[in-house]
Amino acid sequence: MDVPLAISILSTIIALSAVLAGSVLARKQAKAAKSQVIAHFSGIIAEAGQSGFAKKIDYVRHEFHTEFEREVPIGELPPTARAAVSDVVNYFDRIGLLVASDALDAKIVIGYMGNWIDQTWTTLFPNIHGERLRRQRLATEPNPISTGYLVYFEHLVWLVRHTPPAKIHRKLKLRRLTDLTPSAPDSGSGHPLGVVRPSENA
Repeated sequence: MDVPLAISILSTIIALSAVLAGSVLARKQAKAAKSQVIAHFSGIIAEAGQSGFAKKIDYVRHEFHTEFEREVPIGELPPTARAAVSDVVNYFDRIGLLVASDALDAKIVIGYMGNWIDQTWTTLFPNIHGERLRRQRLATEPNPISTGYLVYFEHLVWLVRHTPPAKIHRKLKLRRLTDLTPSAPDSGSGHPLGVVRPSENA
């Protein structure tokens, strides 16, 4: 074999090996990144599932505005109410930060809790706006409070409204039991939704 030909073949083999190694490395990195995203989101779900936090969400959505005026700034609420509301909005603000930083996939977040995010923002927006105005007034004082209040939460709400959860669910082609035909296998209850039919002998 000619030396130039041998060198050419060897160069080709080395190049192909480099491409293969790069492909394997890219797959490993993608897998590691996906695992990190799953770990992040698992922690977020775990926090939302805690009984104390769930109670705060329920309070914000169903009781808060029966106790306080809609425009009262969050920072001027009584300590107990302020703590509950702050925990909720800061939770969504942290999620918004992770999404904006590409540490979390927006589709995962919106598909799972998009309606929750939008409803919370809609409920508390008058109070959030009031708090922003309060912080603008305080910005002229010697020790001003940051005026970038809940910007990541707002960004997250924008994403939710731009691509609603239902749209993401359609893209994912999620299966619905209502799509089953009568002849399709069911849950064993005789109904595709798993609803037990009343017994004729009951």
